[in-house]
Amino acid sequence: MVKSSNRNTGESDRPKRQRQRIERSLPSVGTVLRATRSGTEYQATVVSAPEVRGGKGVKLDDKVYGSLSGAARAVTGHMINGWKFWQIEQ
Repeated sequence: MVKSSNRNTGESDRPKRQRQRIERSLPSVGTVLRATRSGTEYQATVVSAPEVRGGKGVKLDDKVYGSLSGAARAVTGHMINGWKFWQIEQ
């Protein structure tokens, strides 16, 4: 019989797996981003933004957002994964 937890301490006998953090930094400055929402096309650009953590931001309609998701939220009005929302122009 395999013991999966220690009832006295609540600790598992299994080794803990460490979550791997995925480092996602914005694309390079000057990258053009495009998205279509309800038939309307949106365009944003990655810009240098010293006031934003990481030094880069997403400029959409004269406002700079600190992440792709922040800019996507400005378009949709709700939380959304910016990496899935925006298409990166090559």
